[in-house]
Amino acid sequence: MTFIPELNLAYLGGLYFPESFPLVCTESGSTVETLLQHYNEIFQSLPDNTLLIPGHGTTISMEYFGGYIAL
Repeated sequence: MTFIPELNLAYLGGLYFPESFPLVCTESGSTVETLLQHYNEIFQSLPDNTLLIPGHGTTISMEYFGGYIAL
């Protein structure tokens, strides 16, 4: 993730895809639990008015992201 505080923007890249579940590369040791841990860390560390830019798809708000990770 790259955060640009002056613009309240965070680029999430391949960590988040709004239209589908992101790839979890289990062959390299990644897990869904680790992905969710990263999501929660991102959500807790960024200001509420931050816009999140995924690697592909639509820019989302922190409120939307919070609902996504609560599922």
